[in-house]
Amino acid sequence: FGQMRIIETQGITSAQDVSDRLRTILPFVWDSQAQVDAVVAGFRVGVQKIQIKAEILVDWGPILDQYPILSGVGITMPDPPTIDFDLTGAASIGELPPIRSSIFKAIDGAISRAMVLPNRLGIPAGRERGVKPWVVTGPPPIGLLKVKVISAKNLPNEDMSGQSDPFVEVRVGYLGKHFKSKVVDSSLNPVWNEMTHAYPVYTLFQKVHAFVSDSDFWTPNDAIGGLKDIYIHDIIHVTEPKEFDLYKKDGTKVENAKLTLAFEWRELKLSEPSEVKMARESSLKEGPTDFPHVISVLIDKVIGKPELQEGFKVGCEIPLDDGEAFEFESSYAKKEDSYTSQFIYKRVLKKMDEKKIPIAQQAEITGLTKEQIEQFRKGFKVHVVPEFDIGSQNHAVMSLAEIQSKSLKLSLTQAGRVIDTVELPLAKQIAEDEGQPTPVSLKGDDQIWCRITMRRPVK
Repeated sequence: FGQMRIIETQGITSAQDVSDRLRTILPFVWDSQAQVDAVVAGFRVGVQKIQIKAEILVDWGPILDQYPILSGVGITMPDPPTIDFDLTGAASIGELPPIRSSIFKAIDGAISRAMVLPNRLGIPAGRERGVKPWVVTGPPPIGLLKVKVISAKNLPNEDMSGQSDPFVEVRVGYLGKHFKSKVVDSSLNPVWNEMTHAYPVYTLFQKVHAFVSDSDFWTPNDAIGGLKDIYIHDIIHVTEPKEFDLYKKDGTKVENAKLTLAFEWRELKLSEPSEVKMARESSLKEGPTDFPHVISVLIDKVIGKPELQEGFKVGCEIPLDDGEAFEFESSYAKKEDSYTSQFIYKRVLKKMDEKKIPIAQQAEITGLTKEQIEQFRKGFKVHVVPEFDIGSQNHAVMSLAEIQSKSLKLSLTQAGRVIDTVELPLAKQIAEDEGQPTPVSLKGDDQIWCRITMRRPVK
């Protein structure tokens, strides 16, 4: 690990990237001298000297004005790590690009799926301290960024005959797919004029990654050069196209080569109740160039039937127009202990009796039935349905048309088998504010307590 530094937020203007957290960056380098060998198609292939470089972002907070002061700690990587390794055995002959690419994607994918934004390791202080775990484990994006790939000039020629056939790839954070431009044949000064999709941005300290390559038909693509340390907080106020120098993967500058990009930035704000109502009624419209919205799906807890056993997972799936789907799976953080819950209920009910709170209101506060409350008062042990704490929140970038036409599928799975499920119109489930989660009853009478909110882009 390198020296930890505190991120300076002064002068960075984004209403949503507020400094309610102490943010620190920790440089990280992992060098492994171990060697991994395998036999592929009768040939011995090995990987050694694996090196992974990354910056780890640590969010301390949100900061509270009372004990425990910090809501928790979130650990993530703003950007994908830099990965390098050597191949041994048969794969070392010419570095066999297909094998190298496959190994790189496997390592990069495993790290990115776990730790690169929006993925993170969240350690909340705990509900018993009044902390909502999802503010630590799954805070929403603060904005959306589109990158317009305009042109490049003075690119080096990477072809043995003729000129390079350049294309550009753009990436922000971790997404299942990244943007790839069209290929411009035989040009060292290509023009693309293509706009990327909208990338969700979770902190202004993420970087924009754009890399130019030469497309080859028979051999692997040749790397030309990419951007170096272009932070989002440096470009969100850039209103005109801008030229950027290109750098090789080893950090050396590509002489005279330039890439021209433009940026469109929109902050995200919670949609107004009137907008949510219009979305429910399918009367909210968007123009062809409008930015999409963001749907946040919070899974708070599961209250199951008595036979619901530990080891299940909560699944959420929303189909998208491009044939893919927004989906995630959450495991429960803990199950409420039966003895503890009996003890807590008795103490709470006793206090409410002392304050002369009506039994109907007691039932509403505790979630118990009137009959269960009467049993507690008589000193009997009352069977309370199992309650599993989840506390996770995930976010999907969707067009208004998708929001108003798609369905939300919630399910409980155990050992790979669906044990309960329900499918509902997505727009009808959107809440008008960030209030308390509400129960959704599945077909088998299990309940998933959730809250779905919508965020709109603002210029």
